[in-house]
Amino acid sequence: MGKVNLPARIQSNGADVNNAVISTPTTHLSAALDSCPLPRRHRVLIALYALELGRQSRAEIMAVNDVTDADLAEFQADWQRMRRRRAATAA
Repeated sequence: MGKVNLPARIQSNGADVNNAVISTPTTHLSAALDSCPLPRRHRVLIALYALELGRQSRAEIMAVNDVTDADLAEFQADWQRMRRRRAATAA
């Protein structure tokens, strides 16, 4: 079975996860995600981050995170707040 790179599904242990990518067989991934699903808001924020990185196609990111364009629009303000806060702490 093929491998999928999913930077959007990483749990942080405090280390810098900006460049982290998890590569795992898709069968194990789906079993792991089913046992501990993330709230929709978190999946949307993860999808927005993955879209910004541009390492995967939009369709793949949306499918992996199980989100829609309406979900992205709903949490867009949260995403913008996070981005501003990150930029302020980096400066």
